[in-house]
Formats: sequence, structure tokens, C-alpha cells
Amino acid sequence: MPRLATQIALLLVAVLGVSGCTATRAVVAHFQSTGRFVPLAADPRIVYEPGAEAFAQAVAPFLPQAVVDVEAGHYRAFSRPVVVHVCATEACFTRFTGASPEAKGSVHGTQGLFLNPTLLQQPERMRAILTHELSHLHLAGYVRLWALPAWFNEGLAAYVSGGGGAEHVSEAEAAKAIAAGIMLEPTDSRSWLINDTTGPFRKSGMPEAAHMFYRQSMMFIAYLKQSDPQAFRALLLDIEDGADFAHAFSSAYGNGVKSVWAEFAGSVSAQAAAP
Repeated sequence: MPRLATQIALLLVAVLGVSGCTATRAVVAHFQSTGRFVPLAADPRIVYEPGAEAFAQAVAPFLPQAVVDVEAGHYRAFSRPVVVHVCATEACFTRFTGASPEAKGSVHGTQGLFLNPTLLQQPERMRAILTHELSHLHLAGYVRLWALPAWFNEGLAAYVSGGGGAEHVSEAEAAKAIAAGIMLEPTDSRSWLINDTTGPFRKSGMPEAAHMFYRQSMMFIAYLKQSDPQAFRALLLDIEDGADFAHAFSSAYGNGVKSVWAEFAGSVSAQAAAP
């Protein structure tokens, strides 16, 4: 294989961890320079595109606690210094991440964490979205995000952030959907793009398919942790140490993902049916 083609192939593997984007846009994003971003005086961990200083200042109060929450939720510190890139325009956000302009935040496999300025229009989501993306950034410091099932990657981020990304669907609505047989199909193998995993919800005509996916994933993560805290801790640490996901899961819980999901879905359906 020619050298350039080999480099592009390797780059595709590196950047496909970003959720909701095409491989082409992800590769293009890799070659963008972040040299124009300026450190925020109040917290240099936040760097902003010229014109986005007010956005950066709005994010700053949430960052210290968000870092604490993510490190506690992941059972270890970030592997490298935290950097949050704050964009002034949607064009900046999509250029550096390859993500859809509808996304409020994204972690690119090589460029890092970026926030979309449209998040300023939903300030009530700022803390949760920042924490959600920091969860992705934390994992990306230990393992390639594309190597993980999307339900685990997104469910963990939603859980650690207290519902970031799942705000439009309540737990009761998600439980009702599960009881009706409208549920995610968890796998123990990699699933690169969240859009590949929302099929059951889109087919049902749900207007908030992605949020339903996040909520059900988050509920499953909560079940895994609450049913056996030590197993969940072992699972997450093994994954961050580079273990194969399927092996780490079966080692921690003594069964495969589909079997444990069936137990979870059964308990949720029983509770939903209870008077």
C-alpha cells in the first residue's frame, strides 16, 4: 500500500472514535490547527477561539467540579492535562470535530474536546454536556473510543454527567419503551457511530431517538454499577488498562452483555407493569 494511503488508513482508525460524523470529515478535522485558540485567564485549561471569550467564561465555573466528577466516576485521574476548546462559530466546531452542527460538544480522536457555541442557547445543559464530553476525553486518554460499544461509551458519559445527552427523555419514558420492546441492542463489540445504534428507536418513529439511546444506555450503566459496584469498578479499570471489552465484561459479571441486558430489561419491564 502506498505510504499516503497507509497513513490515511491509520488515521481513519485513530479518529473514528468521534460520534456522529463521517470518516471523511473526521480525517479533514485531524489536519486543522488549533494554534489560534487563546487560553482563558481565569482557567487556562479552557482555550477559546477569538470571539468566544464570553462562552469560555460561561464554561469556566463548571470545569473544576466536572473534572472531579469524571475522575471519581472513572476511578482514576485523567491520563493527560485537560484542555477544553471553545469555538466561536458552528463552522469552527464542525471543522475541528467532524461532528454534526446539531451536537453541543464532541471529542475528536486526535484533536480533543470541543464545545459548540450553540450550547450558549441552552445554558441549563452546559454543566452536563461539559461533563459528558470530559468523560469521553478521559476514556480517550486510555483507550481508543472506537474500540468500545457505543452504548457503554455514551451510557457512561451520560451517567457520570447526571444525564448529559439524555435530557429530552425521562427514565420513566425509557422504561415504558423497554417494556414495550423498543430498546437498544447492546453488543460487546465495537460500534463506532451512535447513529448506527439508534435504529430500533428511529424505526418506531420516536422524535428523540438519540436521547432515548442515551437514556437507556445510562440506565443500563446505573444497573451494572448498582447491582455490583466492585464488578463495575473492575470492568471500567480493566477497559482503561486496555483489556478487550467482551473479556472484561464477562470476567466482571460472569456473563455476556446480552444476558445481563436481558436481566436488566426484565426488571425494568416488571417495574413498569407494577401498579
